[in-house]
Amino acid sequence: MDPTMKIRSLAGVHITDLVDCFLRSFEGYFVPLPKEMSYWQRRFADAGADYDLSFGVFDGEQLVGFVIHCIGEEAGRTVAYNTGTGVLPGYRGQRWVDEMVRVAIPILRDAQVTTYRLEVIDQNARAIRVYERIGLQIKRRLKCYHGPLPEKMPSDIVLEERPVTWAIDSSRSVGPYAWDMSDHTIGRAVDRYHGYAVYRNGSASPVGHFVIELERAHVVQLEAPTSDWAGLFAGIRQLVPSVKINNIDAGRTDLLQWLDQAGVPHVIDQFEMEMALS
Repeated sequence: MDPTMKIRSLAGVHITDLVDCFLRSFEGYFVPLPKEMSYWQRRFADAGADYDLSFGVFDGEQLVGFVIHCIGEEAGRTVAYNTGTGVLPGYRGQRWVDEMVRVAIPILRDAQVTTYRLEVIDQNARAIRVYERIGLQIKRRLKCYHGPLPEKMPSDIVLEERPVTWAIDSSRSVGPYAWDMSDHTIGRAVDRYHGYAVYRNGSASPVGHFVIELERAHVVQLEAPTSDWAGLFAGIRQLVPSVKINNIDAGRTDLLQWLDQAGVPHVIDQFEMEMALS
């Protein structure tokens, strides 16, 4: 190994250097990524990034690769969620991702982490091969929809704003929400989200509820126990004409069927991959 190349934690790395390496690593990616520094600072903080338990490849003092880990508790497990992995183009083909994860795993185990998880776009065959080589396995498919809602929606809809904490406590989807839509991620930035119960006019019981970040029209949690998705989305459309809904568990077939029939654009699929560390 070149003696100028080192792997060490990202503790102390300035956020501007990290985001610069992140964006340069993802140039020409499957989907365009935001360029604003504030977006990435906020996203990493919300997800629970732990830079002491995240790692980078350094050529001298220059960051040329990274794995950013978020740590959280989930169903009695301590999970390390890899919210971003990248290597600058000039340093690829040298298995730096394998090396960073190899360095990370015993340190994560010492921190009582029992599960390692990440998400990868299903078309990214090269990355999937790397992750499988490391030991991760595909656990489920996640589907993403971005675009306008139908103009013609039910008109007998009443919205009632509720505390976000009430909404996330009421959420019970088929599978757990993906990391960025999970209770712990929303809870770190609860002031940016709004919770709503949705009623048909004259009904005492809601058809469902949702949690939304209005600035980006990003719906992070949504539930309709009786599958009245038309009613629920009519409530969402009272607030925003277009939505972003990321990483819907492919098992939520009634929700996905409604989105497809309503013509909301399906943009990408991702795989959630995991491996046990204990």
